Amino acid sequence: MPYRPIVPNHPEPVMRIYSGSAYTTREECPKHVAAKADYAIKRSKRRESPLLADMAFEPLTAVLDLVEHRGYSVEDACAALPSPADGPRILVNDRVRPPHEGLLAWTRHAARAYLDALAADEDRDGRQRTPAADPWVHQYLPGNGERPRELCAWGRRYTFHDNGETFRELRIPVLGSLERRQGDRTAKTAVEAFVLATGTPVDSDVLASEPGRYWGGVPFPMRHPDGRSPEAAPGPRRVRIVEVSCLDSAVSPPLFEGDVSEAKAFYAAEGRGRLRTVVRADARVPGSDCVSCKVHPGCTALPSVQGLLGVSSKRRPRRTWSVTTGRYYEDCPAKAHFRELRLPTEAGVEYPAPVRQGHAVHAWLQRLHERRPFRPCTADDLPEDPGSWSAGQWLLEGEDARRATEMLAGHIEVCPLKDVSPITDVRMEQTLAAEDPEADVVVLAKADMLFHRDGSLVYHELKTSGSITPFGSRRLMWRHPQLALAVHLFARGVIEPGPMSTVELETLTPSGPDVRTIDPRSESAQARAAEVVHGLTAHWYGEERFPPAPDPKVCGRCPYQRWCPSADPGEDPEER
Repeated sequence: MPYRPIVPNHPEPVMRIYSGSAYTTREECPKHVAAKADYAIKRSKRRESPLLADMAFEPLTAVLDLVEHRGYSVEDACAALPSPADGPRILVNDRVRPPHEGLLAWTRHAARAYLDALAADEDRDGRQRTPAADPWVHQYLPGNGERPRELCAWGRRYTFHDNGETFRELRIPVLGSLERRQGDRTAKTAVEAFVLATGTPVDSDVLASEPGRYWGGVPFPMRHPDGRSPEAAPGPRRVRIVEVSCLDSAVSPPLFEGDVSEAKAFYAAEGRGRLRTVVRADARVPGSDCVSCKVHPGCTALPSVQGLLGVSSKRRPRRTWSVTTGRYYEDCPAKAHFRELRLPTEAGVEYPAPVRQGHAVHAWLQRLHERRPFRPCTADDLPEDPGSWSAGQWLLEGEDARRATEMLAGHIEVCPLKDVSPITDVRMEQTLAAEDPEADVVVLAKADMLFHRDGSLVYHELKTSGSITPFGSRRLMWRHPQLALAVHLFARGVIEPGPMSTVELETLTPSGPDVRTIDPRSESAQARAAEVVHGLTAHWYGEERFPPAPDPKVCGRCPYQRWCPSADPGEDPEER
């Protein structure tokens, strides 16, 4: 059935679907993604906005818009960004929140890297690209009684001509290196190609005049090829999509390049079915999506525990907290903020040899423990070549590989799946989530391994180390606060404890394994666990500015030194 265009002022709220909805991981909540697209679903209350920008691309988009559409230099565009003292500012029709000094350093670098890549491509292919200020949106009525739909794509938009053909190009900025990109983005790319091939420019001037109306669910106002705007000229003959690293200016080979009919066929084969599944999804997966989800109030999949974090109620933005958040904040508030922003890291600092070994061991054992039917690890499961092997994205060579192989060999002795008791429902890398409504925080815990032993849930953590250090249970939870959070979740009813429930720590070393257990029903263990968790959240909860806290021990192993405002002031951030 042919699609019909939407008439202006359509009475029903739009379904506005972005191409990113077609790419989801197992940790994303299908219901959240569907609700985000459905503008008939309203938030129960207005969300408190953070003082600082909490998305890395927010200031970068503003800077690139000022450069490409207003003629600013990169330095002048960065200077136009608001400071924390100013509060949010409207720049090129978008509301922009103040960036942290570290995010500002990354934004300056990212803008230059992105624009350098664009200039290099134009020099190489001889195509002069014209930035398109208005987003392209494919807007239609399905014609079967369903609500109006809009398909959108995020990225930087350009038009150019080549051999008499008009191109639309989407250049997608990427935070870090393209080499570290993972996952199948075929469906996402198919949606992007379709939007480029068939979309009409949004009338950004009208949108900016009544933003609350259109972002509230009224279909976007569109420009039409009636001579009002050069951007409203007839559509393209061909479309092209690439990714651009904002770290090193690398440009991917085209994710798609073809004519309009090829883009439509690609969407029909790879994108349309995926989007239909997305907008009709009702499955609920509690996790980080619960922070911004419009339907989280009353969601039965998200446990709600008043006072879980032990902090007093204040007006703070809704956010997530995990043990990693707490550990990073203890090291340095700025470091924790940079991690939440997902700023690019220095791989050699973030992943020294012991860390790479640990990740490789985890990935190797995860594959073994996910086998069906469940079975214990044996010597036949060890790497064929102890001196060279890989698991997931982690490649080990030489002594690093041999030491990690010795750790795997030690695991065979204590593999929980060799237990004589019935083991069922084994889940690896399982995210557990709970809400503290008093703090308005979603607490996240990722268990290395969850399984039922004799009908009782066991929370199993795996660590690797160069040696075994004996700890009592009190110090053990301070040393490994993941264990404290697990006990706390048992104690507060987020995880239902059974008569055989335990919190286990398996430590693998080249000289052998060590397994420690904590009874989550023990009152003394519960008190210690609460002390650890509350200690990690007390100061973090009230933080708004995330200042750096220079310390030689922390700074020397911080993977974000390149962006830190407290790094050596005599050193150019671009050269760090």
